[in-house]
Amino acid sequence: MAPDADPVKAPAGAALLPGELDPFLNGSVCRTITVRGEPGVGKTTFGLGVLRAFRGHRTFLTTRVPLDVLRQQFAWLDEPAEPPIAMIEFLRFRSLPATGVLSVDHLRQTLQARASDLVDISQVMNLPPVLSDRLTSLPPGPSLVVIDSWEAWVENVLGSSSINLDAPTTRWELERSMLDQILATGAHVMMVTERDQRTRFDYIVDGSLLLASGEVEGREERWIEISKLRGARIRNRSYPFTLEEARFRILRASPWDGTRPARAEPDPQPTNPALWPGASAFAASFGRLPPHGPLLIDVDAETPVRLAWELTLPMIESSVAAGGRVVVRPPVLLDPKEVWASLAAFRPPAELVRSVRLTPPPGGLPPGEVPPEAYLSPGEPAAAPAVPSGTAPAVPSAELSAGGRQALEFLRGGDGALGRNLAVIFPLPWEAVDARGGIDEYLRLLVQARYAGLAFSSTVVLPQADPILGLLRSRAQLHLSLRTRRGQAFLYGVRPWTPALLVDRSAADPSRSGPYVLRQMI
Repeated sequence: MAPDADPVKAPAGAALLPGELDPFLNGSVCRTITVRGEPGVGKTTFGLGVLRAFRGHRTFLTTRVPLDVLRQQFAWLDEPAEPPIAMIEFLRFRSLPATGVLSVDHLRQTLQARASDLVDISQVMNLPPVLSDRLTSLPPGPSLVVIDSWEAWVENVLGSSSINLDAPTTRWELERSMLDQILATGAHVMMVTERDQRTRFDYIVDGSLLLASGEVEGREERWIEISKLRGARIRNRSYPFTLEEARFRILRASPWDGTRPARAEPDPQPTNPALWPGASAFAASFGRLPPHGPLLIDVDAETPVRLAWELTLPMIESSVAAGGRVVVRPPVLLDPKEVWASLAAFRPPAELVRSVRLTPPPGGLPPGEVPPEAYLSPGEPAAAPAVPSGTAPAVPSAELSAGGRQALEFLRGGDGALGRNLAVIFPLPWEAVDARGGIDEYLRLLVQARYAGLAFSSTVVLPQADPILGLLRSRAQLHLSLRTRRGQAFLYGVRPWTPALLVDRSAADPSRSGPYVLRQMI
């Protein structure tokens, strides 16, 4: 379903419509589809977006909002398009005199008076001429009609009694007759309804969509759900979407499957004392990494640990590229070889050994691919590297193991200004370290470093349910939450507060070389 207008303004990865609709509406068989949702959720924007992308004759019948108001709200309707979208207004207060509106009661009486005949309802009630003339005059080819809204159209044609949800079967027959008359012209029909509840049409139409919005953890989200698309394969039943610039666009993110390394972007301000996070999308939303106090990322149980790990990789690469040193306690659920391979994707192993230290995995050092010197030794700390005089005071070692002391000594080296060094810590589960009060020793390392006056950035990633989270919140300079809903990952700021941002690694925009982009639902 290729758009006819220039799609350059659309953010990369933000497709106009779910891909499932393309084969559904561009086949040879006439289709009927309902679009449900509460007022203000974006149904009109969606209907116009479907027409914008449809390949064929396009008709929009507005039955509730005047055309001049629609053109003010959707300025892109004036953009050149071939063929253009025919905008038809059919409002009761403008199109029909009050005494000329057909009512359900009047039609029922007419049908009862002719009960002995085989009556075609279409002989009693025809389509409004403004729509009938349009459809019957079209040249051959695919055609789509969007009626917004169906209830208002039925009310305008049949009279006010048609708004009664408990109206008798006669109303249902009349609505079916109107729909059949449109289908007889060979057009697809999309009916926008003003309720989010199912109606009779949802059971007889070929497709049914629901647009919904609501707050999740204090942040508004919009989703489109595909309830039914008869005869079409539904790869994904729900998509987040945005209404930015009065255009409907789904936010579609590529999966984080580990097949593409999350490479960092170059630092645009190398002299800035705060460490560059390696991603312009991160910096634009949250700023650089705080030099005093940790960046805290709490992760829900639905989010894969690999995703959280890959979010930290650009930070690690950025620190190494700036001449810094990095201490990493990787997630315990990731294989040590996998951790090393993801780091070696952006630096040769020999350079990594000089710049990065990994904490020993709980099961001991793995044989083979990971150089032993890349790990902090559980034995006595190595001799401190030569450091320019006055750059850092001595490091206290109380309450730290030999590996913790060695980590602090390692972070005293590297960049002479010390501001380019980084600690990335995925703490062990608190149950595994309850002998030390439920606190991972590498979290204690951060406290000891503050006492020692070491200036380096730190990123702590831990589960949302971890009891230590409450202790770290007050100390965190920057607090983010990473959540997964319906297969999509969202990152948002708790301190400072930000809206929900979809984490997208899509390569749809070749102009972006960053590891990911963050898309806001508006």
